[in-house]
Amino acid sequence: MKSKEVLGTTPCEGCSGEAVIKQRNNGKKLLYLHCTSCGLDQRTGGILQAKWQRAINGEQEPVVEEPINEPEKAPVETQNNEEEPEPEKSSAGWGLFAGVLACVGLALGLKAR
Repeated sequence: MKSKEVLGTTPCEGCSGEAVIKQRNNGKKLLYLHCTSCGLDQRTGGILQAKWQRAINGEQEPVVEEPINEPEKAPVETQNNEEEPEPEKSSAGWGLFAGVLACVGLALGLKAR
């Protein structure tokens, strides 16, 4: 199997080692990286392909370290969808008692006739 020609080198994003840039022989002739530690990187996105092409052309990539912005941990508010049941009114028992008493009185009154 013929080894593909090395077109350039660039730092590996995975291990920061040296990765070689090669080009596919078929299809769209896309570029890819080969790192001896991490393996192949065959991503096809336009931005990444342009970055690898700039590395082949000898254009230096500016090293920009982006600060990691971790969101501040805010207290988590939980919503309680369950409403607390209202306590039963003590007068509800008296209403039931009065209703039963009225029915008994009515029944006795009709029976007495």
